[in-house]
Amino acid sequence: MTTEGNGSGEADPKHPPRARLAVRVGVTGHQLKRLHGMDEVLLRSRIRAVLQSVADVARSVHDRHRGPAGYADEPPLLRVVSPIADGADSIVAEQAVDLGYQLHCPVPFAEEVYRQTIVEKQLGDDVLALHDRLWREAGPRFELDGSRDESELEKDAYLAVGELVLRQCDVLIAIWDGAPADGRGGTGDIVAAAQRLELPVVWIHAAPPHAVTPPPDRLRREPPTAARPGPADGAEAARPLDLQFLDAALRQQLEPPVPAPDRHHGPDLRRTYFHETQPKATYLGWVYACFRKLVLTGWPGVPKTSVPDAVANPPWTPQPPAAGDAPKAEGFASVLAWMRQQYGRHYGWADMLADYYAGLYRSAFIVNFLLGAFSVLFAILVFADKAGKAWWIGIEVGLLAMILVLTIAGWRQKWHQRWLDYRLLAEELRHMFFLAPLGRAALLARVPPHMEHDDPAETWVQWHLRAVVRQAGLPDARLTAGYLDDYATWLQETHIRGQIDYHSANARISGRLFRRLQWIGVGLFGATLVIGLLKLTGFLHPSLKVFLDPPLGTVATLLAGVLPAFGAALAGIRSQGEFERLAERSHGMAAALLHLDDRLSRLPRPWRATEMAPIAVRTAETMAAELMDWRVVFRAKPLELP
Repeated sequence: MTTEGNGSGEADPKHPPRARLAVRVGVTGHQLKRLHGMDEVLLRSRIRAVLQSVADVARSVHDRHRGPAGYADEPPLLRVVSPIADGADSIVAEQAVDLGYQLHCPVPFAEEVYRQTIVEKQLGDDVLALHDRLWREAGPRFELDGSRDESELEKDAYLAVGELVLRQCDVLIAIWDGAPADGRGGTGDIVAAAQRLELPVVWIHAAPPHAVTPPPDRLRREPPTAARPGPADGAEAARPLDLQFLDAALRQQLEPPVPAPDRHHGPDLRRTYFHETQPKATYLGWVYACFRKLVLTGWPGVPKTSVPDAVANPPWTPQPPAAGDAPKAEGFASVLAWMRQQYGRHYGWADMLADYYAGLYRSAFIVNFLLGAFSVLFAILVFADKAGKAWWIGIEVGLLAMILVLTIAGWRQKWHQRWLDYRLLAEELRHMFFLAPLGRAALLARVPPHMEHDDPAETWVQWHLRAVVRQAGLPDARLTAGYLDDYATWLQETHIRGQIDYHSANARISGRLFRRLQWIGVGLFGATLVIGLLKLTGFLHPSLKVFLDPPLGTVATLLAGVLPAFGAALAGIRSQGEFERLAERSHGMAAALLHLDDRLSRLPRPWRATEMAPIAVRTAETMAAELMDWRVVFRAKPLELP
């Protein structure tokens, strides 16, 4: 099986790129001093059996689900994520590399410092040589900025790398004696954390005969207790491993979701998405932009029908921040280039298509409401102008037909559902641009408990997002002071402040749209009231009968019937567009992000990844929560007849 490189996952550049199937095996376990009683030959055979089972599942899933609506055609990527400490980490990594796995190597300190920790243990030249060989063969290598200056800082560094392994794997191999952790971040703690994350764990018992089982469920709630080793007899060692629990857990993660029969999630657009092509122009989508500009400025402007080219020029790709000195900027600039390669085209396609279908959906409901009002106008003209009666009936029928055709087209082509799914995918991919440089993984957006029947975590969007993140893996990076300085600028200027600017502008525009549409509607109904009062006075005083008799009376009757129709149309547009709620949500988002911007600015220098990462994660959580609120609101706003 070929596992070199990440692969683009892009069989046909004319369609959105597919992800290459990747499986990441994380490692935790005891160092050599706690594995002194192991049967090394048997332990290695157990590890190889587990790794081979993972490879078999990957091949099986790939054979079944590759193709135009699934994984890319390239063979699966097999990866082991290991800090290559002496003992379990190195043993598993060595076996994995021998089986053709890639080695992704996160370490708690700079490599020269980490290597010195192994030298100080005086474990022998063979152990050090294995570490050096694995480090040379690893790619990528992710060096955290941990410190050994104090005991607590060193423990924090080991805990940080253990948590990073959990975020970067799909299944965890734990070589563990079942005893409580020896210090913060020990094997027992990592296994319990993996269970809380609902990550599949393969427990290879540290003592012979190295039984292979899932850990007990009680670890989620109670501290682990020492496990009694099983009998070390030949029959037990030769017994085939039962890895059905691993097979089932991996398939659940890797296989595309089966559409829910109750259709709570709406149509499954996985096949539709991967068959999308680059639109050249939109001749309907510009209606919304023109309408919005007309309401805000009194002039619709020149309609723009072109669509950004996601194939040749993705709508948004990360650019490096302004660099101080070249050596400092070089490390982070290379990570930005890696992100453009791994995430740029996936984001570009999803973002472009989301904007395209948003334009179609929004323009369609605006056209529908306005055509509905105009149909009322022509229905009244049938009675006001007897000579042109046939013409007015024909125009009215034509407008109603246009509404029906446009609505059915939106239903059949699923403009509303495409917009929601593609925007969800694009925004969750956007989060990876500031999470990945710190080794963080995508946050799966969750809905409130009362909406769990419509949880997007069970949809094709989340499956594809996870596949893209798995394919990308870790960047090759060393978290130096210069790297973190550039990253902080990138996070603050491009993402936090960029989103503050966006939400501040959106709050102003959406609020203004809501208020102006509201007051225009009030004006139309007020004008209707005035016309009604004038007509009423015509019955009360002979000199005012002019408001009842033609031609002024006819015009008054026409306006009295039409103005409320247009007022109702604008009310429908205001409700369908949710401009008031958009303004309130964006106002709240700007305030929340300003708080995060302030937190980041107040961090002491030099920057520390352990201090910056919570702010990056909180930023992603804030954006994901807003995204879920947006989705919940607009899921209830499908395209309907006016």
